[in-house]
Amino acid sequence: MNTLKQIMLLSSLLGLFIVCLLLSSDMDKLEQRIIELEKQTIEYNKRMEVLEVIIQCESGGRHIDGTLAKVGIDKGICQINTYWHGDRATAMGLDLDNIDDNIEYGLFLLQTEGTKPWRASKHCWQPILKALEQKQLMVKYI
Repeated sequence: MNTLKQIMLLSSLLGLFIVCLLLSSDMDKLEQRIIELEKQTIEYNKRMEVLEVIIQCESGGRHIDGTLAKVGIDKGICQINTYWHGDRATAMGLDLDNIDDNIEYGLFLLQTEGTKPWRASKHCWQPILKALEQKQLMVKYI
């Protein structure tokens, strides 16, 4: 094989090798992103499990306005207090009268403040969450 053909063949192989490296790098990045998304999904599901227990204690799973709040109104299925959280929910573009927005804000609260906003019903949800935690079914939020 003459030198020019060898150079062209090596050049082609080098180009192919570079393409494979780039694809491999992209695949590694994609795999890392998939792993991160899986972790986020697991964390979201655990928060949702905790919120479901709190919802049962707070509203019995009904999207209602509560009447026991000392200030403001406890809104919706998650019983989000308007005095403490109404402005922030609105700033986030959420309407606490909308059940999906109410749940989204409830998940946000759980992620940022833990179970603190629902401490008034702690006597109801804490034993359930502790039992689930002991079975290692969810993360500790209490």
